[in-house]
Order: sequence, then structure tokens, then C-alpha cells
Amino acid sequence: MVRVVSASLAKVLFLGVLWALLAGCASRPRTIGYAPLRHVVIAQLNDPSDARDFSTDAGSLLGVPGVVNVITGPVIGPEVGAAAPPEAIPGDNAVQLDVSTMAHLHELNASPAYAGFIAKWRARSRSLKTLSFGPHCEE
Repeated sequence: MVRVVSASLAKVLFLGVLWALLAGCASRPRTIGYAPLRHVVIAQLNDPSDARDFSTDAGSLLGVPGVVNVITGPVIGPEVGAAAPPEAIPGDNAVQLDVSTMAHLHELNASPAYAGFIAKWRARSRSLKTLSFGPHCEE
């Protein structure tokens, strides 16, 4: 009798553990990704003293739909979670704009604030490049 009870108890415990493990694998809503999309603007400024203005102007892009984070500084590197883009060289200034979806990236590229930022700093730079990278998104 004791063996039957302990065998039944073992089965119940096994099924309980199995249920708990499988509950963690239940279907979930689709996710966008684990890391944000990044859109990077790299500018080699004509006047290095303009770096502060460049950073201030980039901060104003936080009001653009979809931009959730703005990081500015010299070439973006591992300290902000991304390898430096291959086109970047020391002395460049970079702005990293994190966007939440591909739709937001398209909105950013179409926004007047972004177009004005690019036009202003293209005129004040020897070189200005834009790059987008990150996980593929599911809409």
C-alpha cells in the first residue's frame, strides 16, 4: 500500500513539475525584439567646438515619434551597447537614436525635425553619414 501511495505521489509531483515547466513555454504575444533599433548619425564636424551644440540639437529629437533614447558623443562604442560602425573614425561625433519599431524609424526619417537636424549639421560637417542597425522587427 505504501508503495502504491508513494508511486502515485511521485506521479502527481512529476506532473506538477512538468506543468510548471510547460507553463513557462505558453504562447505569448509577439515581441518586437530584445534590443532597440538604432539609427546612428556620424558627423565629422568642421569645428570640433560645435560638438556641444550637436549634442544639444540631438536631444531635441526626443520629441520625434518613436525616439526613446538619444546618446551623443565621440564614436559610439561598446559602452552604449553597440560596436562602433566601421565607417566611424576617431574624432567623429555620433548620435544614437533608439527607435521602438520599423514604423517609428520610417516616421523619424520623414519628420521635419529630423530633416532639419540633418540639413543643419550636414552644412557644418566635413562628412555626415547615417546608419540603421538592430534586430529585425515584427510589426
